[in-house]
Amino acid sequence: MLTVKQLAFLSGGKAHILNDVVLTGLYYDSRSCRKNSAFFAFAGLHVSGEDFIRDAVSNGAAVIVSAHEHKELESSVSVITVTDVRGLFALASNAFFGCPSRKMKTIGITGTDGKTSTAFFTYQLIKAMGFKAGLSTTAVIDAGDGLEANRLHNTTPEAFDMQALLARAAAGGCQYFVLEASSHALSREYCRLEGTVFAAACYTKVSSEHLEFHKSLDSYYESKARLASMTEGPVFSYSDSRILPFIRQNGPVLLERPEIISRSRTGLKFRYEEREYSLPYFEDFVLDNAYEAAVLTSNILGIKLKEVLPHLSELACPPGRLDCFSLYERTFVIDYAHTPDAFHQLFSAFRRQYPDSGFIALFGASGSRDRSKRKPMGQEAALWCRQIILTEDDPREESVKAICSEIAEGLDPAAYAIEEDRSKAVEKAIAMSGKGDVLFFLGLGPQDSIDCGTYRKKWNEREAVLSAAKRFADNENLPC
Repeated sequence: MLTVKQLAFLSGGKAHILNDVVLTGLYYDSRSCRKNSAFFAFAGLHVSGEDFIRDAVSNGAAVIVSAHEHKELESSVSVITVTDVRGLFALASNAFFGCPSRKMKTIGITGTDGKTSTAFFTYQLIKAMGFKAGLSTTAVIDAGDGLEANRLHNTTPEAFDMQALLARAAAGGCQYFVLEASSHALSREYCRLEGTVFAAACYTKVSSEHLEFHKSLDSYYESKARLASMTEGPVFSYSDSRILPFIRQNGPVLLERPEIISRSRTGLKFRYEEREYSLPYFEDFVLDNAYEAAVLTSNILGIKLKEVLPHLSELACPPGRLDCFSLYERTFVIDYAHTPDAFHQLFSAFRRQYPDSGFIALFGASGSRDRSKRKPMGQEAALWCRQIILTEDDPREESVKAICSEIAEGLDPAAYAIEEDRSKAVEKAIAMSGKGDVLFFLGLGPQDSIDCGTYRKKWNEREAVLSAAKRFADNENLPC
């Protein structure tokens, strides 16, 4: 419960209180406002909440939170003026739901690549040890009543949605909650997790991403580092991580990778304290993520690591991650990889197990996002792949062709083709494949749509690949 006066006290700003009512909700979209709700006038990328204040009042908002004074409204509504509207929105959301992160042991996981997998693995391991856990990741969430797709289109939802999810999980009996934290959510600009308290945290591999927002690597790393400062318990990271200079003051627990002793296409075996354990995946980066998840689980549950490690043999990757299957004498791989470093890890891992196979990669790059990674993605793919098909991947307001041209800059024209329509691109990739080839479909993973700016196009990568493969096989009379 949160009242207008409590919100004003929390803000520390200038407040005109017309009526002190119990707030029914906190919103930044005026269309969502209802009687006795609070409207926060965010400064958006394309529109400003300031332009919709009167709509919010018409829809029942009892208090307006803005960075600007609105004396003309004071006869009809309470007004709170504060410098950091988003920061107050996060703190107020946390208070509205009664600080739900403290009602469970909440675990934060961030990084550039691997954070969804590490979060999903941690969630599975906690459940395997007999405890009830909640989950919030890019791909899936669980508020205590089972896994469902993340329909919010943000790795870490906006503050009110995030705290509502935590509150649902706590009310549903979850003892633990695993939360994937994005750099946007952790940044001082968006601060969606302000007020959230973490019992433990973990950093997966950190490289470069979202520089269109953070402007510099240091700023990106500093946003990531905020998770450590929000964590009351241990913070884990591999000893070679680039994040360490930014979190040393938080006394991170440094991890060393376990020794891999054997590997095949069906998985790998590794050694820890003279005992052997198995993982049903052959990629080093999956072991990195799974081992971090095991350490987190061991620590948060207060049990020995050797009791958790046997359960790694039962782990499943999140939807749309390393979805690998064989059909028509070809290997198909659907994955969310969308950075140069993720490409390197993925292609090098498969080359080790498929030394004589031809690689074909289909991918694009997100519009209105970090352009600095586009050319390196193309260069990395060209090192490993016989052929590259460049196509759409959430182009938003940008031209698909222009994005693909940036990716292809400097590449041999014979090494790539541009097909703007992803459906046709999938068909093209399969049509040019041969027996024994490995085909990679990258960047979208489990997404159910493609963001085209003014509209979203329905999309299911797996269904598109399976359908195109069957049509091709039928036309070519290929055996299953």
